[in-house]
Amino acid sequence: MAPFFLFVQFEFTHAVGPGAGRYVVVPERRLSRALASTGGPGEEPLVIGERDRVTGTVLDAGAADVLVMAVQGVPQGRRRLRRKARLLEPEDGPDDVPIQLAAYVEASAPIPGDREARERLEEIAQMNDLQHRWVDEGMSVLNRAIRGHRAGSGDPYVVEVARRDARKVRIGFGTSAQVAEGAWTEALDIPSPPGRRTSRASTLAPAEAVADALTGRLPVLEGEDLLVRVFLDLDHGRTQAAALQAEAGLRLVHAEVGGEDDRVRDAVKTARELAEIAVARPLEATEVERLVGAIAAGTRVLETRRHAFHR
Repeated sequence: MAPFFLFVQFEFTHAVGPGAGRYVVVPERRLSRALASTGGPGEEPLVIGERDRVTGTVLDAGAADVLVMAVQGVPQGRRRLRRKARLLEPEDGPDDVPIQLAAYVEASAPIPGDREARERLEEIAQMNDLQHRWVDEGMSVLNRAIRGHRAGSGDPYVVEVARRDARKVRIGFGTSAQVAEGAWTEALDIPSPPGRRTSRASTLAPAEAVADALTGRLPVLEGEDLLVRVFLDLDHGRTQAAALQAEAGLRLVHAEVGGEDDRVRDAVKTARELAEIAVARPLEATEVERLVGAIAAGTRVLETRRHAFHR
């Protein structure tokens, strides 16, 4: 009987970057252990040879996990490339949307029988912490792949995804042939985490900002854009990029709306100090807290500007 493999699968209604295929993933837990290991008793440092660096190669059984990217719902056959626009009839609707599937498969731990696989899945079904751990690890691997695709393609519009971007999240098990096609033997439908309750004011704020941007009454400032993007780097642990971008964003905010506001001046000074540190090394936890505080000061100035406009 073919072995079974546990996986976590994310379903998206948009392309997320890496093309369809199977990608070798050396688990971070093995990488960190190998880097720290000196080959002591009972330890087997992970050694990646020349053959293993080739894209798409298969490592020895148990040495690596797999990220499976698949697309479902694609119309059969290639569409002809039209040279001219075509007039649509009133009954013509939008095309079907292909579904992008991304599955992180624990190929480094094959399960010999369906009974044991079912027991593992039942354990996951009963423990929220285990579900969160699977989802977080799978999302981390997928975002590593997205970053690689962005760097290789040079496409700045390829960005990391968050849990809320996925239409469906599943944890399950299946054979190698099944998971390669985005299928499974059994799977759990993992619900979205409960969202925070928001006030009416915070719900209306994005709608007001959209209206202001579209009418040109209160355009989004470039510094405002930069400060928002800092949190993408912070969420993924890229503290050096976050610090350098925060300094640039706060300097722009100061130039655009700060004037003589002491809050922005102090925030720029803090961000500049942290950016100097970040050039040499990643920020420590206390330094990240200072950086977040500086960003918050700049954000409050922007909120004051928006509130003053709507009085």
